[in-house]
Amino acid sequence: MVNAVFYVERFVHKVMHEGYTPSEEEVKVVSELLGQPTRKIDVVLSRYRQVFGWYVVKRCAEADVNVELCIYTWNQRAPFRLFPLALHAFGTVLLFKGREPVEVLAYPMPKALSFAKSPGLSREKFGNTVPREVTERVDGWQVAAYFNPILGKWMFTTRYVLHNMFFEAGKLVVEDFSSIANPYMYVAHKLAEESGLYNKLSRFEKGWTFTLCFKGP
Repeated sequence: MVNAVFYVERFVHKVMHEGYTPSEEEVKVVSELLGQPTRKIDVVLSRYRQVFGWYVVKRCAEADVNVELCIYTWNQRAPFRLFPLALHAFGTVLLFKGREPVEVLAYPMPKALSFAKSPGLSREKFGNTVPREVTERVDGWQVAAYFNPILGKWMFTTRYVLHNMFFEAGKLVVEDFSSIANPYMYVAHKLAEESGLYNKLSRFEKGWTFTLCFKGP
């Protein structure tokens, strides 16, 4: 499955910074991912600014000279809206070189949906649709493990921040890229060390993301 965040970011970068002229069909594909079908590029770019200006939050950390890792998450102040890209805006991590998105590093499990709690999901419309996957609900804290090529090792993220980010009095704090500053990720790191999880992950370095959960009390 193509990561919608990466697909849209690559498309917009090519159009805005590389002088790329897309076909109407390409524009239509991107517009559908953004939840506003059209064949007009100006409408797509306007919708892109709306989505990434309000619904989706992009938090970045400088990893090296002209190299950034950015994590995408749903804006907690915005009510959830169901469109394809929204499902991938819960912890996707992209690698940027300069302003160019070049690789998906973490692609956690897309947002789970329920008929009871998701606005826009009509039981009349979707009630007979066979779900792609159904899992038992686990209350807890979701983290994702992915291989970080800058640090050369497996790292964890939450759905909202990278390993070197945390919130203090409501403000985002970003520390040195090599540090595990987030308390959830620190716990995940220690558990992975103690349990031998890193050894088990060693053969999955390229293109894998593992979605894990801390069970609540």
